Amino acid sequence: FVNGSAHQVDQVVALEVGPEGKSARYAIRCYVAAGAKAQPPLTERELAPIDTVIESLEADVQKILRGQGLYADEARAMVRTWSRSWFRSEGLRFIYTVPRPLTDAILPLALTPAPDALVRVLVGRLEVIPRQTRREVETALRDAASAEEAQRARGEARLARLGRFLEPHLRDLLASAEVEPAAKALAEARLTPAVGASR
Repeated sequence: FVNGSAHQVDQVVALEVGPEGKSARYAIRCYVAAGAKAQPPLTERELAPIDTVIESLEADVQKILRGQGLYADEARAMVRTWSRSWFRSEGLRFIYTVPRPLTDAILPLALTPAPDALVRVLVGRLEVIPRQTRREVETALRDAASAEEAQRARGEARLARLGRFLEPHLRDLLASAEVEPAAKALAEARLTPAVGASR
């Protein structure tokens, strides 16, 4: 995680959810200075059954949000809003508290009359696509285009595991210099109907 802002990031959570969302692990790093790089010790932890990990993770993230100024019920509601898509979706991601000055710049807010105190908490998420995952998605695209039924089903099943993150993975393939043109063409073909349907 690289803090590219001009402000300190108070907390960064590195979270890895294993295949099919059955296991997970996470690590937390605090106080990442402006321009600094942080590597939470994620690889030092073993993947564990996801329900056990999520229980601990939700409690820790709620504690982080309370430290940012939210009440306990506000922190709990905020976590529950995106717990399933952020905490149970297969993949590797960073979840971090956005510095307050940056929050105010992104989402300006003016209240009249001005309150005595105003607490604003914005949480950001960065999806990370490791090379191994990119290779798996590339293989899945080839399998899904196969004339052989079992191979095609295997490819479609792997792509389906990406859920709502399929499009970012396909765009990552298109932008990668390591991916062959044939695989990029398959990714482009998958993206075209998705783009058309969203308009």
